[in-house]
Amino acid sequence: MKLYTTYPGHFVGYTTKITAEHCGFKYENVYVAPGGEIDTDPAFIAKIAHHNFPALELQDGSIISQSIALSKYIANETGHKEFIGNNAFEAAQIDQFCSIAQSDILPVTLPIALTTFGWLVDPAKNAASIKAVKE
Repeated sequence: MKLYTTYPGHFVGYTTKITAEHCGFKYENVYVAPGGEIDTDPAFIAKIAHHNFPALELQDGSIISQSIALSKYIANETGHKEFIGNNAFEAAQIDQFCSIAQSDILPVTLPIALTTFGWLVDPAKNAASIKAVKE
């Protein structure tokens, strides 16, 4: 199986990589540099036209994308119920907190992360994000 990410330090891909490591899930990591050889290959574009990363290509060639969906797939495939819940209530709680993280926490903290990694140089956005986190 191949895990496609846009570059080695792409922090959104860490959710999937950490889950895979914890669960003993084996994969090949393929970096897709924006505008690079893989990214402009017509066969790759046909395979992952939506450009949502990370994306996991399964052995049958099907594609799953989005870090939480990938983590849930990996946990399910490897039998690690602690990542997906032992019953419907636990599964709903996990989904609830993943949704909160993506819809409420990530938008506020993203400018801080981008600044920390050196991908965004906007002191005003960074300061506003730090203020929002503190509030």
